[in-house]
Amino acid sequence: ARVYRAALDCYASDPDGYVTKQEWIDELDAVSHRPYSKGFAFGYSAETAGDLQTKGDRVSTCDILGFVEEIKDGVHMVLVKNPFAVGEVVEWIGPSGVDGAQGEMIGGKVLIGGIKGETGKDMERSHCGTRVSVLLENGDVLPEYAILRKRRVDLDVR
Repeated sequence: ARVYRAALDCYASDPDGYVTKQEWIDELDAVSHRPYSKGFAFGYSAETAGDLQTKGDRVSTCDILGFVEEIKDGVHMVLVKNPFAVGEVVEWIGPSGVDGAQGEMIGGKVLIGGIKGETGKDMERSHCGTRVSVLLENGDVLPEYAILRKRRVDLDVR
């Protein structure tokens, strides 16, 4: 939704100079989705009728690692969806989505400096379905409700 909001805001601010940004396309590809097609919007021929059937295939360039539920004294409480480890560089995207009418996406990369389990014990790697405390290197602090993710090409198979 944040990509569509960015595109609409960008168009509204300068309809004649509107250009689709590659970062928007990349962001749409990051989210799990069915393969894109023109579908019913522009009609279809008998040769391309098969494009309308996705057979449940899903594609994305990222895996969601977790959601920042709360931040206390620079420590991020994260609900883990997919494992990540100390020393990994992960992407984050912010809840506000875009920066003004320019359509710039809010997010970046951070280094995982430390992970503690629900009992407070240090961990090298998080586990799916748990809540962990995460300390980021360099004193980085993310916005509450930020999403942590990892590009599939960057996924570390440990």
